[in-house]
Amino acid sequence: MLEISIFKKYKGQTLVEIILAVAVAITVIVALVTLAVSAMRYAQSSMMRSVGEKLAAGGIEAVRIKRNSSVDAYDNLGAGHYFIDGGDLVSTSSEFSSISYDKYTFSRKIDIGTDTGSYKNIFVEVRWQEGAGDRKVYLSSRIYKY
Repeated sequence: MLEISIFKKYKGQTLVEIILAVAVAITVIVALVTLAVSAMRYAQSSMMRSVGEKLAAGGIEAVRIKRNSSVDAYDNLGAGHYFIDGGDLVSTSSEFSSISYDKYTFSRKIDIGTDTGSYKNIFVEVRWQEGAGDRKVYLSSRIYKY
């Protein structure tokens, strides 16, 4: 009879063991979900930054294309703000122009500095809204007179 009572005493799982096993399982699942969400957020942020960098590089290329369009195009590029309209560089009084990409909106500002005699500085800034804050990318370059 003693053996039967010992057998019944250790039969099955206790409530404490079950609660502990469930708590460990929930902790592991929450950690994996948090890791997956963070990875997706960083991937999205990286993609947005890549698009911003390409838009900034496109602004610099637009200035170079305009400079190469004619012999006196360099002299016609005065200091100020510009935006790209239908592939052409157009002077504007406003600083930023809006660019839609997928479901996101970027703002680009192309500035050409004053002529130093042999070159002009180009500054391009691209902004976008991401999460709770603004993100920015800056690129600068020089164009030289031939």
